Amino acid sequence: MDLILDVNTMLYPVDLGDKFRLVIALTLREDGVPDDGEYNPLGSGPSRADQFEYVMYGKVYRIEGDDGGQDSSRL
Repeated sequence: MDLILDVNTMLYPVDLGDKFRLVIALTLREDGVPDDGEYNPLGSGPSRADQFEYVMYGKVYRIEGDDGGQDSSRL
């Protein structure tokens, strides 16, 4: 599997060969309850985003290549 990741290097500089941790989650809430789809850093309670220096929040916008017949609408 290949992953193309768009990182804002002006905010979070990374160089070729740097290691990073990638987490893909359905919600930023620690309790796993789905959020309302809008990120509010002042929201109530802890967030999974609190553990990281750089967070991208949004949706997968394009899947290319052979995905083995998986329905991309479920990702």
